[in-house]
Amino acid sequence: MKSQPPSTGTAPRSFYNTTFFAVLFLIIATVVIYSPVQQCGFTNYDDEDYVTANDHVKAGITQSGIKWAFTTGFASNWHPLTWLSHMFDVQCFGLNPAGHHWMNVLFHTAATVFLFLALFRMTAALWPSLLVAALFGWHPMHVESVAWIAERKDVLSAFFAMLTLWLYSVYVKVSGRKAGMIYTAVLLCFGLGLMAKPMLVTLPFVLLLLDFWPLRRFETSTRTKLILEKVPLLMLSVASSVVTFIVQNSSGSVRTLAIIPLDSRIFNSLISYWRYLGKLFWPAKLAVFYPMPEWVSGWVGVLAGVTLLAISILVFVRRKNMPAVFVGWFWFVGTLVPVIGIVQVGAQAMADRYSYIPSIGIFLAVAWFGKELAKKKASWNSKIVTIAVVTVGCCVVLTAKQIPHWRSTATLFKQALAVTENNYVAHNNLGSALMQEHAMEEALQEYEKALVLKDDLFEAHYGAAVVLDKQGKRERAAEHYRAAILIRPDNAAAHDNLGSILLNLGQTEEAIRAFKDAIAADPNYAEPHYNLGVALAKIDADQSILEYSNAVRLRPDYADARNNLGVALVGQRKYESAAEQLQEVVKLRFDDAEAHFNLSFVMSKLGRTNEAKEHYETAFRLNPNLMSKKK
Repeated sequence: MKSQPPSTGTAPRSFYNTTFFAVLFLIIATVVIYSPVQQCGFTNYDDEDYVTANDHVKAGITQSGIKWAFTTGFASNWHPLTWLSHMFDVQCFGLNPAGHHWMNVLFHTAATVFLFLALFRMTAALWPSLLVAALFGWHPMHVESVAWIAERKDVLSAFFAMLTLWLYSVYVKVSGRKAGMIYTAVLLCFGLGLMAKPMLVTLPFVLLLLDFWPLRRFETSTRTKLILEKVPLLMLSVASSVVTFIVQNSSGSVRTLAIIPLDSRIFNSLISYWRYLGKLFWPAKLAVFYPMPEWVSGWVGVLAGVTLLAISILVFVRRKNMPAVFVGWFWFVGTLVPVIGIVQVGAQAMADRYSYIPSIGIFLAVAWFGKELAKKKASWNSKIVTIAVVTVGCCVVLTAKQIPHWRSTATLFKQALAVTENNYVAHNNLGSALMQEHAMEEALQEYEKALVLKDDLFEAHYGAAVVLDKQGKRERAAEHYRAAILIRPDNAAAHDNLGSILLNLGQTEEAIRAFKDAIAADPNYAEPHYNLGVALAKIDADQSILEYSNAVRLRPDYADARNNLGVALVGQRKYESAAEQLQEVVKLRFDDAEAHFNLSFVMSKLGRTNEAKEHYETAFRLNPNLMSKKK
């Protein structure tokens, strides 16, 4: 006789006591295991886009920020709830990474708890449900989703996904008006999950699997009824998929077939299924980025596909005898489909974070397979328990070892380089981290290694140019900027930086062209307007003043632009206008001795003797050597 979960409203007190202590255990253990993340910082891999360099997020919760969250496709995704959660973090914790990490842990812990509650309610099987939740909560492959601040979308969407499963387990046990209310809550939570990360589009398929087992609704309802019940959810999935594809395609994140051919995508996808399975059972050599191989073996891909198909057929045929294995296997296979790489987004061959929700299917299949083995042979019971305890213990140990890799960008990508090959992304990002640490020579070496592996990597050319410029090797820096511009001709910063180098090298005409190209690429970018003003100062004073004025218009707090504008206006004897600009400069930078000196001169020309004297004395106090330099 099949065991059934306790009916709603009639569960004995022992059931609730068991649930309470299991939930408490999961919460305490998960929080303790992940507590070291509070020592981890932000990384230069997506965290800048999502938090540290995102002005909308850094402003906290604002009306304009909320509007932006719902209308932007920034970072190649439409996930307004994720943006709002990051804004909330900044509102609460500022840019202290510990608070952001703890919020990730909170959502991950909540997802773990609701996964347990959903499975326990559906099956009334305590230990298998607890085992699945523990594996989900503590598996080392999930460290990436939890310890990476930019992956808030993973833990936030998982929280709503598991809450959806739990609400669905309640919904199927009630009827009438109450059922309608709970179904509305299911629909709402699913929608919120999609607004956190669109990978949840396959969740209606998971609910159908759960209808088969453990809910066994196929025995009491028609398939048509069960499918029609999912139509509102499927409509949300379709809408989310369409929006996501449009956003990712328009942002250039979707790789064309010319870049990654269809056969390579298919073969890599089939092989990746087995790589995910391998790392779930033997979580070694985990990395934040697994590069797409230049060549994917066709016969290996075919073998992987045939094996995958054979297992799927076998599991389907044995679905009545092994329903949990059937559900778990197709949960894993189905929920990976959106990120398996047929529609290739990004340059990775696979990613640990993509296994976050799909892995639950494998955990479920293994847990209930062990349960059935123990029922058939009582002598195996202790062995299976031992295996389960050892497995969970190994996960805890490996997770504890994996978390410190996320302490900084440098530790993260050094570890990636240690466990992968030809990882140009790791070399590039490590170079960026080393440059931030002022280890310029080491940074340049990493950029050059990245370019050996991928000579058209814009970020590596740009980073190498910055390092070489700081080292005073301007000719080589200019070469890298030119290479970067060939890859991304619409990048205004590369044009602007190239112009600055050319100006320092005395190549004024070429510098002016570069600044104009930067302005053409981004007319609202203040710096090239300022730099163009500098380049034109001795050639065309009127045009120089116009460019300084444009820079000030675009960036009212641009002190250098205001100072140069003021000095240029002095040259045209427009002392009133010059005074306005220089007064703003000393407000922005009160300790700028030269600005005070220039303002003193202007005030004397205007006959405002007392103010001239005051600024002259301030300039002398700030920099006593300034007067001798002026002489």
